[in-house]
Formats: sequence, C-alpha cells, structure tokens
Amino acid sequence: MYAEILLNQKYSNLGKSFTYEIPEGMNVKKGTLVIVPYLNKKLGGIVTNTTDTKPSFKTRQIIKINDSYPSMQDWQFETAKFISDYYISSDYKAFKMFLPDKIWGLKGKMIREKKSTSKIPAPKLKMTKEQKAATASILNDSANKFLIHGVTGSGKTEIYLNIAYELSKQNKQTLILIPEISLTPQTENYFKKIFKNKTAIIHSNLTATQRTTQWLKIASGEAVVTIGSRSAIFSPFKNLGAIIIDEEHDLSYKQDQSPRYDTRTVAEKIAQLTGTKLILGSATPSVETFHKAQNNEYKLLELPERIGSTPLPEIKIVDMREELRAGNFGIFSRELHEKLTKILKDRRQAILFLNRRGTASSITCRECGYSPECENCSVKMTYHYSIKNGKSILICHHCGNKKPSPLSCPTCGSIRIKNIGLGTERIEQEICTTFPSAKVLRADKDTVKTRDDFPLIYKKFHQHEADILIGTQMISKGLDIEKVDLVAVIMADVGLHIPDFRSQEFIFNTLSQVSGRAGRRDLQGSVIIQTYVPDNFALKAVKDHNYQLMYEQEITSRKRLNLPPFYKIIKLTYTDPDFEKAKQKAAEAHKKLESKGIEITSAPALISKKHSKYHYNLFIKAKEFDKEIFQRIKDMSADENIRVDIDPLITI
Repeated sequence: MYAEILLNQKYSNLGKSFTYEIPEGMNVKKGTLVIVPYLNKKLGGIVTNTTDTKPSFKTRQIIKINDSYPSMQDWQFETAKFISDYYISSDYKAFKMFLPDKIWGLKGKMIREKKSTSKIPAPKLKMTKEQKAATASILNDSANKFLIHGVTGSGKTEIYLNIAYELSKQNKQTLILIPEISLTPQTENYFKKIFKNKTAIIHSNLTATQRTTQWLKIASGEAVVTIGSRSAIFSPFKNLGAIIIDEEHDLSYKQDQSPRYDTRTVAEKIAQLTGTKLILGSATPSVETFHKAQNNEYKLLELPERIGSTPLPEIKIVDMREELRAGNFGIFSRELHEKLTKILKDRRQAILFLNRRGTASSITCRECGYSPECENCSVKMTYHYSIKNGKSILICHHCGNKKPSPLSCPTCGSIRIKNIGLGTERIEQEICTTFPSAKVLRADKDTVKTRDDFPLIYKKFHQHEADILIGTQMISKGLDIEKVDLVAVIMADVGLHIPDFRSQEFIFNTLSQVSGRAGRRDLQGSVIIQTYVPDNFALKAVKDHNYQLMYEQEITSRKRLNLPPFYKIIKLTYTDPDFEKAKQKAAEAHKKLESKGIEITSAPALISKKHSKYHYNLFIKAKEFDKEIFQRIKDMSADENIRVDIDPLITI
C-alpha cells in the first residue's frame, strides 16, 4: 500500500504531495499524521489518500505514526478539504490551520497540563423568563441552528454559560467564539469562575508553545469550554456539543488572508458533519443571517429587553451644523460638554468613540492645497502628534510608512499648513485641555500593540482608575463596565459614505454596539451621536433602537440590486506595480469567466495602490456558481498576483 502525503513545508503550498510506501502492519488512512524521511531529515505529514497502485518511481517508507496526535478526526479532514475547495486555496494552507507547527512539524517538546479532577459547580444565575426559554429551546429542540437576537445587555452570555454547563454534564465540549482578542480576558474570567482549569483559550496572539498546550488540552477532552477568536474553530474537539458565535455580525469573523474563509460558513459545515448545535448571537445580526432566520434556516430566539428591565440608553443625534451656526467650532457639542462635566462631577465614567486613530486624518497647505500622500499607497498620510515628546509625524496606516511632518509646504514653501479631520489622539488632547482633572485612557492600534496592552487598559477602566476611555472599533463591543453612564460618538460620519453596499449596515451595527456600552446596570445610560448628516436612515434606526427598520430597508434594496443574500459574489483582485497591467489582467479574466447567468463588473480598488502595487477588482455575481466557474478561477489563482475572495464582506 502507498500513501499520498502532504508535508509540513512550503513546497506543499504549491499543491504538491509526495508518495510513500506504507510499512506492512501499519494502520494508515486519510487524516493519519505520520513522520517520513525527506532528503536527509525527518518531516511531519498528513496522509491525504491511500492506494494499492505501485508508482512508477522509487519510494521510501513511512517511518512511524505521529505520537503527539496520531490522526485528524474525520470531521477535521472533511472541513479542511471543504475550505480548500470552496475558498480556492491550497490543501497545505487549509490543513495548516488545523495543526499547530509543534504538532505537525515536530518542533520541540510537548507540554501537557495536569488533568483537573475538580467538579464543575452549577452556575448560580437568576435567569429571566426569556433566557430560560431560549436555553431550553437550544438544548431540547430538534433544530440544529439558532439565532439569538438579543438587545445589548439582554443576557446572551448567561445563556451561553448555561448551555456549556448542561452540555458538560453529557461530557460534551462547547466552543465560544468572540470577535476580538481584546474581549478574551473579560469572557475568560466569566467562564473560569465555573469551569476553572477546564477552560481553554485560543487566539492568534498566543506563543507557539501556549497555543500547542491549549490545543492538546482540547484534544484530550480536558477542556470543557474553549474560548477564542475565529482560529479557535479549527481546534481538535473530542466531543463537540455546541459552537457559539457571539457578535456574529462582526467583520473579524472573515479571514483576510488565503484561505479567506467566513467563520460562520465553516461553523455550518462542522455542525453538519458532527451534528453539533450551532448558535449565533447578536444585538445586530448580519442581514444575511437574519434573512436565514426569517426563512427558517435558523430558529430565531428573541431577547427584546435588558436584564433587570433597565431601559436601553436614550440616544440623541446632535446636528454639528447647528453647532457651527451657534458659534461652536470645537470638537465637542455643547450638550456633550455638559454631559461630560456632569459625569466627572458624579464620579461616573464615559466612553468616547471615533473610528479613526491619529491626531488628524491629514494635513493640507492652505495656499496651494498640497496634502502629503504615501509613496507606497494611494492614501493621504495621517498626522500624529505625541504630547510626551512634542514630535509630529505622518504615518500611512496601510503600509506603516513614516516621515516627519513638514513645518512648511514642500511645494510652495508656505507655513500655512492646517490639520484636517479628527483622530483619537486629537480627542485625547482636547479632553486633557478641556477637563484637566479627568483621568483618560486611549485604546487604538497605537496604544494596543501587544497581547497584554488591552487587558491592562480594560482592567484600569473597570477598576475606575480612569474616568474616560477613548477608542476605536476595539471598544465598540463586549465591554461591560458598571459605571459607564455616557457614550459619545464623536463623528458618526466616518465610514458613512464608503461606496460599499454594506456601509449602512456596518454603521448601524457599529453605532448600536458602542451605544450598548452605556447604562448596563440600574441607571439608564445616555448616548450622544455627533454628525453632519442627521437625516441618514441608519442613524435614525440607531436612535430608535430599530433593527427591523434597518433590515427591511437593506433587504429590499439588495433584492432589487441582485446582492447577497439573493446573489453570491466572488471578488478577484489583480495586483501589479503597473496600473495598466493590473487592469489588463482583470479584462482578460473577464473574457475567460463570461457565462450565462453570471454578471461581471470591474473597477480599481477604492485604495488603488497599496504597498507599491496597484489593485484592480473583478466582481463575479450569480444566484449560484457551478463547479466549472470554480475550476476556471482555481486555474487562474495559480498566479501569485491574483487574490481570490469568495463571499467577500468588503467590496471596494
């Protein structure tokens, strides 16, 4: 017998496997992990197929089966093949997500935690009627897929905890996915109170040794609950009972490198293969997911009220045009200034949200209009000013290019250079100037650079070592701080006019989520949304806590325009240092892919140049794609300058 084996080395990324002879008496099948000779060394490999047909060339024998993890489970193997086929990637990249290097690559000694013998105590929670009904439905109904649509603060996490506990009594494991690594400490602490050392944590910021230790804990069945970001979906569960995807609408569940998988789609495949319960939860479900619930693909469970009947925060939209007319040229509206003054006086806390870091979005010369652009990317450079050292620099947030901010215009020599736009650094500076006694923390990519940074910021804010937290997307969800009475969106217009068909949905989701951080205990919170377009329908839906309004408008528009969930989209991005060559490649692909029932359009990417290469997009749209189209795209994808994105969430 002979085996086709995928080795843990870069050559495998070309889709190449190697043939080895199976020693007599060795039990080898698809998914078996083995050790084989390769040149003058030993490598780990995965058996992808076996045959009794002797090859025409000389073969070497498999040395032995891998002791650390003898075989992938059938569902793991089938899921890896599904990802490779559906998302058009190499088998190597798909299988690599399921196996840490220290397991597949034989790198170093394995560290196994001592098995815990402690019993899991029953959680002492006061469940509302709606929570109890949702938990009972998930555990007892014949349905396999559920959507929990619960407003912020309605107690979805308590439901997850109860489900995990009930499944643990059946010796079943529960996976809980969260969108941001930054939320892991908060969620980890909540579940560890009950499950203690029977909890595993998986996310991309772990070291290789830490990841392998947690991985083995899951494989042995010692971990009853696994908490992690999207990569945790590939963990080696021994007896999986439920996959829970919290904040299922979040963009971070879509991988941005090959294979560009959507975690929800992969979870559906795993649930299908294993019979596992799949539970999605969100206060603002994605339009596609809610549409599935409306069509009974998911059982819909509603949680319309917060725990303790604390009302949802009062949301006020402030028209910044009126502020200008009233002579207020500052960042903060008069009402926000009053609210912040009261918050500080009452010893409460506030969150200020702006989805743009830096001091200003750009700088411009008021004489000639010059505005510095990154040499590598077709974007304006963001202005940063450090209070600590008094230095001003320009940074490209796409490639990381940095250079000093000019004191005079390099084009005309004028010193009349003005900062344009806002960033989180600027908000911090204004707060420190306007409220000098306030203690301030800032959470964005400039302050959160290591895996320990955000947990420290969260801990300080939770313990009220700071009065005001300023941040970007990472603070918009999940945070549960008792004393936060006020949330302010400094500039809601950021992202509102991006030419992506999901932009209104994204704005609604983001602002609804960040608004939900206010008033999560006994007192009703308040939210101020500052904007120059107060009549935007997404903002009005946020103000009224009206998800249904947003959904109905979006689903009507998408049906009319042949967009998801009614049509599927494949996005091909062609890159080249020469713009015309990238465009030409897209045009050639257009001709090759033309077929009945398929719509094809092309356009330069919104940011047409990144990292010194031009990007040109080709969009293929159809109700369904047949195998022939996938094969044509797969043949094209051999070119390293083509990027394939199946079911893209960003279409610009």
